Amino acid sequence: MDYYWLPVIGRSDYIYSCDMLRYKFEVKSGKYAKGDLQKLLTAYGRLDIKHYPTNFSDFKYRDLFTIDYDTSTMTVGIGFNGCKNDDLVLGFLEVNPNKCFDSLQCLYDIQRIFDACWSFDLLRFDLAIDLPFSRDNVSLVKDGRKYRLDLHSKENKTEYLGVRNASGYVKLYNKSLEQKNDNEILTRLEMTCAGDWSVDQIIFKLPYVFTSGSDFTEADKKLKHLSSSQKVIVRALRSHPDRDELFKSLCADMRVKLRPYIYDAETVISYDSNAILAVLENIRQFEQSMKSHVYTFVSQADLREDAARRFAIKRGKDFVDVPDSENPFREN
Repeated sequence: MDYYWLPVIGRSDYIYSCDMLRYKFEVKSGKYAKGDLQKLLTAYGRLDIKHYPTNFSDFKYRDLFTIDYDTSTMTVGIGFNGCKNDDLVLGFLEVNPNKCFDSLQCLYDIQRIFDACWSFDLLRFDLAIDLPFSRDNVSLVKDGRKYRLDLHSKENKTEYLGVRNASGYVKLYNKSLEQKNDNEILTRLEMTCAGDWSVDQIIFKLPYVFTSGSDFTEADKKLKHLSSSQKVIVRALRSHPDRDELFKSLCADMRVKLRPYIYDAETVISYDSNAILAVLENIRQFEQSMKSHVYTFVSQADLREDAARRFAIKRGKDFVDVPDSENPFREN
């Protein structure tokens, strides 16, 4: 099971969480706050920080860094090569809370970066909804967004809607397969949301997702209003793996008539607005913690202890705190 940052259990035991945060920020003064931010991200002894070659291309970030927290990386760009000289104080930060926020070092690094800035604003985030269904029983209903399917097998497939890194971009994939966990049945729905979207805007943009393994008993009672050939079409399309494409090939009048029987309300995933609101509140609370400088004065000893804890957990061992007097690497 993956680590979740402040997961929210919604209706039907769906798990809601934040799977990516992307912020823009403005450095206080000078070139990267007189070099302080640059020094932070090229700190001596931080072998987990990678600094890419300086890039002077238009509309690119001059300095790009990745910081490795063992389970995932955080990406930071500073010095935007825009149309104005003032653009050089602009930067961005992108991080996955579900994979990085159990690291005190990550939270400390973000705090140091934001402390060197006048402001930081949420550009977008990924809302993740984990569904307790096998991947072959769950699929998207296509809408006006660009659709793409990566199909390797019934269980190993990923569906996409929209444009990557744009608000409204949707991904539906086999989370159990990604985790290499055969003991758990889990399908993940992810959608990229604009930083200022409300709950209603998010729900409006979330796609229709249906399950083919649902009970059609009630819907079957309504089939008596259809002709024999129409009943055959409905029953065939319900279980067909390429249902959407076949449904689109029907004439317009037939699609209108058969849609209620094929995309029955009982088979469509229902989203929990309260759970989504709770995820938004978790993000706002994180931002408030940064503005309150909660992690500014974390000690190096605490960072080393937390790193040792995470190292032990990853290797399936219990963490044992070594007293300073027994620590051969203690500072004098």
